[in-house]
Amino acid sequence: MRLRSALPVILVLCATTGFAEKPFPPEVTPTSELATAETATSKLPEALQKSLLEQEVFAGESGKLPSELFSGKFDLTGDSAPEYLVEDPASYTGGTMTYIFEKKGAAYSVLGGFQGIQYLAAPVNGYPQIVTFSRSGPDAYVRNLYVFKDGQYQSVRGAKYEYDANDNQIYRGEVEN
Repeated sequence: MRLRSALPVILVLCATTGFAEKPFPPEVTPTSELATAETATSKLPEALQKSLLEQEVFAGESGKLPSELFSGKFDLTGDSAPEYLVEDPASYTGGTMTYIFEKKGAAYSVLGGFQGIQYLAAPVNGYPQIVTFSRSGPDAYVRNLYVFKDGQYQSVRGAKYEYDANDNQIYRGEVEN
């Protein structure tokens, strides 16, 4: 008899945990502390400018970089060699796209592109996890978790949120990566 009365409670507990929001890793570094800002493209290292020219998103059809790009230099990995955050000059409905470049030998390579970087979390594989938050509709947002593996950042988790009339954030479930 006791087991029969406990069964509905066990079923409810098991069912609700499947729909509950899984926490994202806690913030270690807010975006406000990520980089020193620079807008003049000419002040970026020549090797980085060359790498940017190889990216259509920065060079466009003209094959030239814009005279100004919002960028920042920071030490992502703690190895005293700065990586660069460079914002895409185009505008997107979900927010600004930002790319991370790391110097490898004489050139810079893209570690990943992100829309709406929110903060950095504890490192995995020697690189901090990146949590982003971007718009996916009029009142809908997606939070993504990126982890560095196989030489680049990869999305490992996404969750969808909406806001109600009182600006309360409502979790709406996981999204496929």
